[in-house]
Formats: sequence, structure tokens, C-alpha cells
Amino acid sequence: DIGGDLKPSPAMNVGRLGADLNFDSKSKTFKVVRIYDGKVREFKEMCPLRQPGLNIQVGDEIVAIDGIEVTAEKPPQALLVSRGNKEVELS
Repeated sequence: DIGGDLKPSPAMNVGRLGADLNFDSKSKTFKVVRIYDGKVREFKEMCPLRQPGLNIQVGDEIVAIDGIEVTAEKPPQALLVSRGNKEVELS
């Protein structure tokens, strides 16, 4: 190996919802506290939660991603690893 013994880590394609979420310890869910706008004129660059037909609002709760319950120990970010540029089901 040129340049040392360390090999580069594989790139992780982490999905992003385009929103700020906070864990609510009372309801044990993640609540949407802010949704980013993104580039509304460019559909591919639009915030995932702003896609037509989703109607997700600030204050909504996310309880599962692709059928897997989100928890304080299993936050949305962990469930979105390797899910970049792929559709996921939110409930």
C-alpha cells in the first residue's frame, strides 16, 4: 500500500429527512421541530419532507421508519444509514 497501512473507510450513504427532530421523552417519539425548504424549483433538490402529497407539518411525530420503531436508542439517523437517495416509509 502506498501511503501507509490504513485503507479508506467505505462511504456511508446516509439518508436525510431535511428536518430537525427532537426526542420527546414523554411520548417517546421524535417530533418534527423544523422542516427545511430546499430548492423548491428543482424537484431533485427539494427537501424530502416537502415532497407533494406528504403533508408533514412541524409538530408531527415520527414513530417508525420502514416499519422499525424509532427510540432514543435507535434514532432516525441510525435507521437512515445506507438509505440515502432511497424512499423510506415514515409513520
